[in-house]
Amino acid sequence: MNIKKKKYTKDDGLVDKANFGDTETGEMDIEKFLNRFKKGDDNMIKKAIEKPREVEYIEFNGYENFEEVCEFVGCRYTGISLQINRYGKEVIDIPGKGKVPVGSIFYRYLDPEFAHLENHDTGDYIYDVMSKDKFFCIYG
Repeated sequence: MNIKKKKYTKDDGLVDKANFGDTETGEMDIEKFLNRFKKGDDNMIKKAIEKPREVEYIEFNGYENFEEVCEFVGCRYTGISLQINRYGKEVIDIPGKGKVPVGSIFYRYLDPEFAHLENHDTGDYIYDVMSKDKFFCIYG
């Protein structure tokens, strides 16, 4: 007896041929069928959209605006210095951050914790450095 040619039935017996005559077919409501696969409203899940951040920025152009960059970042970075690397290019050396090449963007934005206040100190800002291309991809 070859079991591979046999088929199972609903009452767990084996038959030689499959009998599809006992299946019932009827009219199907298409709307009801499609709505089964739609995601239902879940009150626990909410959508939020991050508002674009307003940033102030300055581009580092080397010796010509080094003082303006230092004034912009203020006392945020201590020990900041202008150096020339081994390739003859001007860089800003920031202890703990590394060397920042010409063309980099120094930017600051208001800390979300203090964004609702009318008057804020420079201490309420978050400062960072980014390459020019990356900055304008994000904020351009």
